[in-house]
Amino acid sequence: MQAAPPPAWPPPGDRLAREAKARAPGRYDQENRNKWLTQEGYDLDYPFYGFEDVDLVDDHGDSVHGHYRQWLRQHHPAVEALIGPKAATPAPDYVLTSFGQAWRTAVPQELYPSAYIADRTIERLERAAGQPFFIQCSFPDPHHPFTPPGKYWGMYDPDEMELPPSFHTGEVPPPHVAWLRRQRDGGKAVKHTPAIFACTEREAKEALALNYGSITNIDGQIGRVLAALRRLGLENDTVVIFTSDHGDYLGDHQLMLKGPIHYRGLVRVPFIWHDPRQPVRGASSALASTIDIAPTILARAGLAGFNGIQGKSLLDVMSGKTARVREHLMIEEEGQRVILGFDTRIRCRTLRSDRYRLTIYDGAEWGELYDLERDPIEARNLWDDAEYADVKAGMVQALVRGMLAHIDTSPYPDALA
Repeated sequence: MQAAPPPAWPPPGDRLAREAKARAPGRYDQENRNKWLTQEGYDLDYPFYGFEDVDLVDDHGDSVHGHYRQWLRQHHPAVEALIGPKAATPAPDYVLTSFGQAWRTAVPQELYPSAYIADRTIERLERAAGQPFFIQCSFPDPHHPFTPPGKYWGMYDPDEMELPPSFHTGEVPPPHVAWLRRQRDGGKAVKHTPAIFACTEREAKEALALNYGSITNIDGQIGRVLAALRRLGLENDTVVIFTSDHGDYLGDHQLMLKGPIHYRGLVRVPFIWHDPRQPVRGASSALASTIDIAPTILARAGLAGFNGIQGKSLLDVMSGKTARVREHLMIEEEGQRVILGFDTRIRCRTLRSDRYRLTIYDGAEWGELYDLERDPIEARNLWDDAEYADVKAGMVQALVRGMLAHIDTSPYPDALA
């Protein structure tokens, strides 16, 4: 007689009470929005994530906090009252403004957070005085809520935007995307939060136009920073990297914002590397990850990574010495919200190869498999397609090996005597 399986421990209803809640030493309130907005002189502990000096601009749109708000309050106090949707210029032609995903900010473009970030970056370059430096110039835009300032709001016409090719495919979407569309079609979509939702054609076109406005604004600010490099004689002695933390859905597969659905519009991001001493020409199709950026920077600086650092240097790919650094690329997601029709928070893993993308969700019997060579917009899910059974099996095995390879190995446990 087979023994009954042991019960889950701790029991589901008792797990929260048994969570390990003890915090390691350190301040966990350094990016607390309320404290930055209400406590005069509030500041960070330094070094902050390794940086000796920081001008913090946290959150998105025109409603950021941190050092930017302190600076605005000190130098332009009247402008702080112009932040947010209540002070915004009316924009009745935009549907997105009706549920708080966009507003026409009244903050002047020369005082908008993107301009402040470029100004502070230029100041840091001027203060470098020939000493080696590492500067992270990080813009909160483009991001929802969409609030491009001044001329950038109406720079692009929503009526002239083309919907992504994946908006109308005729294919049956996977269960979580189908659930979002049912919520929209039934009038139950939640559109005012940061969570992903299924959008209409008009909403997608507005988001595209406003996002393009934000990007054009950032292009101009980056241009100012690069001009400062030239003016200061640093252009031929500075490696410049341009990248992003994630993409956004702007109508892709009828989706908006971001969430644990790994279509290429979300997980594929730009990465530009300009090195005046080791020029790189052309683009690479090599699979690369965000975790490769740090090892690449360290290798270029002639420094060793710490014991157990993950990721791989991309220098050999960029120099043409090799065509790739890995066969597969793994994406891990540990969700915080209960969304997309799941009954618990979402945990998923994705594996990309040159040709295929596979995604599995914890607790779901279904999954996703796409042939990116035949179907670059990921319209046809091949998970249950018998023709691709061997491909799926091979990708699942590679995913398991990838998960093992990415387990922390530092500090590695001592061998038992």
